[in-house]
Amino acid sequence: MKNKTAILGLTVWILGSTFFLTEYFVRVSTGVLSTYLFHDFHTNATAIGLLSGYFYYTYISMQIPVGILVDRFGARWLLSVAAILFGCACILFSEMNSLETGYFARAVMGFVGAFAFVGTLKLITIYFPANKFAILSGITQGSGMVGAIIGAAPMAYLFNHIGWRLSFLSFGILFVALGISMAILIRDKLGNVALEVNQVKSYIIEDLKIVLISKQTWLNCLFICLLYGPTEVFGEQLGIMFRSISSGISIQLAALQVSFIFLGLAVGCPLLGYISDYIQSRVKVMRFSSISCFILIMFMIYSEHLFNMHINYYIMCFLMFLYGVFNSAIIPSYAISTEIHKRSVSGMALGVTNMATVAGGSFFIPLIGHIIDILSAERTSNIINNANYNIKDFEIGFTILPVCFLICFMLTYLIKETGCKVVVE
Repeated sequence: MKNKTAILGLTVWILGSTFFLTEYFVRVSTGVLSTYLFHDFHTNATAIGLLSGYFYYTYISMQIPVGILVDRFGARWLLSVAAILFGCACILFSEMNSLETGYFARAVMGFVGAFAFVGTLKLITIYFPANKFAILSGITQGSGMVGAIIGAAPMAYLFNHIGWRLSFLSFGILFVALGISMAILIRDKLGNVALEVNQVKSYIIEDLKIVLISKQTWLNCLFICLLYGPTEVFGEQLGIMFRSISSGISIQLAALQVSFIFLGLAVGCPLLGYISDYIQSRVKVMRFSSISCFILIMFMIYSEHLFNMHINYYIMCFLMFLYGVFNSAIIPSYAISTEIHKRSVSGMALGVTNMATVAGGSFFIPLIGHIIDILSAERTSNIINNANYNIKDFEIGFTILPVCFLICFMLTYLIKETGCKVVVE
């Protein structure tokens, strides 16, 4: 019986992680897609930033509802229907004739994509013991980073060879197939779900209070927002164009270079989750990671102009890999969110924390894109082509990013250590 339960838990977790992986490479694909949309729709960095932003706006807005829903109804139908709708949105995106249609499709993707990560993490809390959460959530997050790698250089290659429209049509079919598979194979552990339901209070507003009334919730959410926000800006959207312009390399080579950030995250998420569990400390890992990210992103952005250094292409790849490894301190932060609250509201706590994770990108990507447009408009009225953007425009816009890491470092002195244990029951 225990073997069957273990196999069921493993199956559920793998399917949820697969949804998160595939959702993630579509999410970050706009970084590569930007060049094609500039050409096809004669637009600018602000509009492309909004294309990413619309995904995040609905994604963020759904995090608390997703937490509530998975706390009460399990994941089988929530995840399977979400995957099918995500596929439909991809198909719509492939057929768009205006950016407005693209905005709508991306908004739908964000709305239903919100179920992938939180739903999978909730399943971990149900099917696995608490001391396995950090490592399993780290591997889950790592699967998303594998998706981000696919969304960079491989996506650039795919768009270049078969076109972005046919690519998104294929993604749509893939998600529909995945949704059907989850509906068939996932079986909610109804006994445990019922137990969770019986533990929570009757009214949703009271559940929200449990999570939101905590000062530590807000401190932890601010930390994870500012730690991962720069990665969304640089890794998912603007970094590819920046590296192409600053180094004079093709979009494909720049995408390959930036993808090393996500390779680092894929390695670092389970690694830092394990280290955090091993040393019995969340905060120490978060503190060391935030200052390391600050140092590395300074080299990634300002090495040539501020430090007067020319960094070899492959060395820069390695620096981006290290950045991704240290940026994986989001995993100890996720673990803290489950350890400062009782398990009956762990889904909601994870939803609030995941909402904070993507909030930075939803705010900073359009903002920095707009700053770059303003600076470039001072030299030319035509900002349709990438060549009209100047490296200094990006450097000024990116000033926000290292500041985020300094604030993260200071926050670690305010966040209380949980010792890898649930401190509230």
